[in-house]
Amino acid sequence: MFADSFYESPWANRSRRGWATLASFAAQALAVAVLLAIPLFYTGALPQLQKLEVVNLPHFEAPAAMPVIHQSTVPLSNMSGDRLVAPLSVPREIQHVEETAPPPPVNVTGIPGGTRQGGGNGSPIEGVIREFSAVAVAPPPAPVAHTVRLSKMSPGSLIHRVEPVYPPLAKAAGVQGLVVLQAMIGRDGGIEDLQVVSGHPMLAPAAVKAVEQWRYRPYILNGEAVKVETQVSVNFVLAR
Repeated sequence: MFADSFYESPWANRSRRGWATLASFAAQALAVAVLLAIPLFYTGALPQLQKLEVVNLPHFEAPAAMPVIHQSTVPLSNMSGDRLVAPLSVPREIQHVEETAPPPPVNVTGIPGGTRQGGGNGSPIEGVIREFSAVAVAPPPAPVAHTVRLSKMSPGSLIHRVEPVYPPLAKAAGVQGLVVLQAMIGRDGGIEDLQVVSGHPMLAPAAVKAVEQWRYRPYILNGEAVKVETQVSVNFVLAR
């Protein structure tokens, strides 16, 4: 008796497990059936058809037929008296015009304000040609004289040197020093211009008189003799 109360047989466990499985399956089947039945009871309303309204479009009248322009087959001349008239439209085909009478002579007076007014039986082009033929050909421009500036000329360029004469008054007063001159050497090597830059007034005239007689070799630049602007120094020293 006590053994039956404390001991459960495997057959009892199997029967309980089978009833639980059956109940779970029945619950799931009931839930699926409810979900499938709900749309059958609650259905949506079908869309209602609306009546279409007829729209009356405005009435358009057909455009009237364009009048047919009959062009004359007779060729027309573009000359109106002595004036040339531009055509109203560009023709698709170029027709050959045989004029029975020669066109009237055109009086060419040239362009107002132009180089020459046409005259006689000549044309403006002939007048321009006569103008160009009448104009003498301008001589070529004279070559521009180039001037080269050098701080000092090389000693080898001096081919003739004249020593200055010491002024007696400066020698008696014991005046000595350096005289600097700004010299312009011509294309032939001669001195063209001298300006005193610095030096004692008693020594400057003697320095200018001596340097005026100096001669240099012509300075050649690009195969042409050019002028040279440079400085010349003359030193006056008393002999002891």
